[in-house]
Amino acid sequence: MSIMDFNNKKNREELKFFFQKNSIPTASNFADLIDGLSNYKDDGLLKSLTSPLMIRADQQDKAVELHRASDNNTAVPVWSLSLTQPDGKKGFGIDKMSSAGQFERNILFIDETTGNIGLNNTNPKTKLHINGDVRIDGIIHQGKWISATLSEGWTSKDGVYGIKYFKDSFGFVHVKGTACLQGATFLDSIFIFPEEYKPETMTIFPCLSYDVVDRNSLCQISVTQDGEVRVSGLNVLRWICLDGINFMASSSS
Repeated sequence: MSIMDFNNKKNREELKFFFQKNSIPTASNFADLIDGLSNYKDDGLLKSLTSPLMIRADQQDKAVELHRASDNNTAVPVWSLSLTQPDGKKGFGIDKMSSAGQFERNILFIDETTGNIGLNNTNPKTKLHINGDVRIDGIIHQGKWISATLSEGWTSKDGVYGIKYFKDSFGFVHVKGTACLQGATFLDSIFIFPEEYKPETMTIFPCLSYDVVDRNSLCQISVTQDGEVRVSGLNVLRWICLDGINFMASSSS
């Protein structure tokens, strides 16, 4: 932590006084003038009309410290922007000064390699990975339902009964719709999830099958680690309802 002392710094009006007409500036006056200007090699700041402001980080890979002015003409650091974490991981971090006078690292962290964002977390596994409680006082807008590409021999009812799925913001996959067996066998998968929707381990769900004469029978749906959706049971009928299937997608998906 570094506290900036401005008591010995000169503002523009004070510098102008040293260089007004008929004045004889001293070496100290020239030193104040030079110290008041930005120098890239010393300060790490560079700005031209044709490029954005460039800031070179220090040896600890801190790029910016935000200071709050105090009553005694000093400035105390409150926030810091860093580019490398203590464990060596590269990424953009926002750090906050604690009451003990030390920076609390990674209030927010963006992984340089993956682009994942962590809150109080330097190893975010997903697009947003929060270490702590979450409160939401609004609506979470989920992604759109995706129509499943069914395997050969399987069809689905059109409209509201078509087989669809989506993954919510918490990583849970939801499935709805009704599959119809037409030429396939029960050994054939109904459809296969894309990579980012596959579960960590095989998950199994009860489901209902039925036919056109209002018979119904309980059966079992399994979703494998490879994303295959399969049905099994002692008396599986033609129509198979997939409503209510929910599972957590793999963290590596």
